[in-house]
Amino acid sequence: MKIAKGHGLGNDFLLVAEKDAPAQIAPWAQRLCDRHIGVGADGVLLHALVPDGVRMRLINADGGEVELSGNGLRCLAGYMVWSGVRPAPSRALGSRALGLALPASSLRMSSTLPDAAALWSPV
Repeated sequence: MKIAKGHGLGNDFLLVAEKDAPAQIAPWAQRLCDRHIGVGADGVLLHALVPDGVRMRLINADGGEVELSGNGLRCLAGYMVWSGVRPAPSRALGSRALGLALPASSLRMSSTLPDAAALWSPV
């Protein structure tokens, strides 16, 4: 399994191809992200090539899946450019709520509104 580590504005993520992830993602991500016994990170970014671009899933260090992460998307975009996965003039990256286009000379980002119920969860 290949793992890359990306940093984006104070967050760090482990980037792993989705095909390399085990079926039980939550405990695996918790072990990898543990800063004492694992590699250490804020989350695991799973990525997969799809016909219209690159799909991502972000699993937090606690094992929960995250709907939205601008810093995670930034790390994935940088990794895709660095690794040469940009065969078309423009490649789309994204999760369910956040998208990014990689045109030849710049980055363009778009976002849907986050789930309102998630914003007002009791603490």
